[in-house]
Amino acid sequence: MIRIEFRATRSRLGDELRRRAPAQQNGNLTQVATRDLERYYHALQEALKTVELTEREAILLCDACNGLLVEPHTVQLLWAQVADAIRLDGLDRKWGVDGEALVARLRNYSYWQQLAITDAVERWWALADKSDRAASLREVGLVKEPANGR
Repeated sequence: MIRIEFRATRSRLGDELRRRAPAQQNGNLTQVATRDLERYYHALQEALKTVELTEREAILLCDACNGLLVEPHTVQLLWAQVADAIRLDGLDRKWGVDGEALVARLRNYSYWQQLAITDAVERWWALADKSDRAASLREVGLVKEPANGR
């Protein structure tokens, strides 16, 4: 068991938690936050399953988003971040990717798909060991396991 404590310093977050706290549970905000985080992580996993990226596209995304801070209202600008990185840094040439096609796909992904990609990229950067690029991209779900299990 991991003990996590935080203060809902943003008034909106505290308000949202309170709105979801059942009166019959005496407004237990810890239970509400735990339940909602479980739902959120599950939703991210499900959304990421619907994203198809090659290894080269996935590493381009990681490269383009290195150090990027994403807020809830900027998630759907993932495509713009990638487009800028392609235009300014030539990441499509660096990684051998059709940048225009990747940006078009990113623009068409839903909010949840883009959020799931962003989360996976952040988790990839947080990995201690990225020496096996393909394995680390699979570990965070940016690239699917090969069909034959290899």
